Amino acid sequence: MNIRNLHKLSTDELANEYFTSKIRSALDLTTKELLKQLDDIIDADVYSWSSIGMADRPWGYPNSPYRSGQFKKSWETEKATIVANIVEAKIDQDISVMREYEDGENPKAVVHHDKENLAEYINNNTNYDLPYAQFHIDKKPKKPFWDDFIAYVDNNLDEMLIKNCKKVGLQMI
Repeated sequence: MNIRNLHKLSTDELANEYFTSKIRSALDLTTKELLKQLDDIIDADVYSWSSIGMADRPWGYPNSPYRSGQFKKSWETEKATIVANIVEAKIDQDISVMREYEDGENPKAVVHHDKENLAEYINNNTNYDLPYAQFHIDKKPKKPFWDDFIAYVDNNLDEMLIKNCKKVGLQMI
């Protein structure tokens, strides 16, 4: 059904269903864009540091293809749902993605021994040492990736959602 057929809707319930499905589609597009932005922020804030004394290791430098990337891969979107007449969507973390892997030297290397709290540790830069990594005090990752992401969402969500509403056929003012 498109907007031209709206006059054929016989009840408020059908109109509500039509607009809700459009908003849900726009919100799904928006959360996909936001997840891409979160990926970019994680690349910049989490994966761009060097491990002191580990540059000779294949994963010891920024953006190394040998870094597991499991933390970044653990973030996902959930399809928009309707809860109490409100359409909502989520970006959430699936920590089951972070698991042991073989790095060549250490079969079954434990990459994240406290994955339940890893996001908080990284964001707050506290209470966590990455296995095999050594930090100099001024080289330790300092960027609060989640705080940076929330600031991005706060500054861009309205514009992104309006743009995506237009993509699905809802003209917003």
